[in-house]
Amino acid sequence: MTINKLTVSPGDFITVLGTITLPNPDGGPSAIAYQRGAVITVTTTLLEASRNRFGESSLDDLSDEQQTVRWGRPLLAVGDLSASVKWWQADSSSAKLAYDHEVHNASLIADPDERAAAITAIREKFKGAGLNPSNQTSRTFPTDPYARQDAR
Repeated sequence: MTINKLTVSPGDFITVLGTITLPNPDGGPSAIAYQRGAVITVTTTLLEASRNRFGESSLDDLSDEQQTVRWGRPLLAVGDLSASVKWWQADSSSAKLAYDHEVHNASLIADPDERAAAITAIREKFKGAGLNPSNQTSRTFPTDPYARQDAR
């Protein structure tokens, strides 16, 4: 029994902390797999569709304790936490993927000063992600053979 029950109502926001599948909030025919960082607007349809045959819903109590009992760890947080919850997690392959993607995009910046500033900002952003990018001396990026055709 949870003493501090945390409930949501239509119009509230839920931020996804880990991959989870929930009913379509718009009442569509299939469920949606949400990834970390997604923000869901709670609807009456979502609340009703999440009920089982006993009338219980996984969204009835979103306290950390109840989520840990249900899923082994909290997967949802009440409120729009999109500014602080990133889709990648530190010390994970998703952080490396996010870092590589952002550095690749920064490497396409034509101006060398802007490119250097962008890469410095990315390194700062991922500083605590366990990647240690400042020790890297070189990097190989996939290239588009047609991207520099005009420069020749």
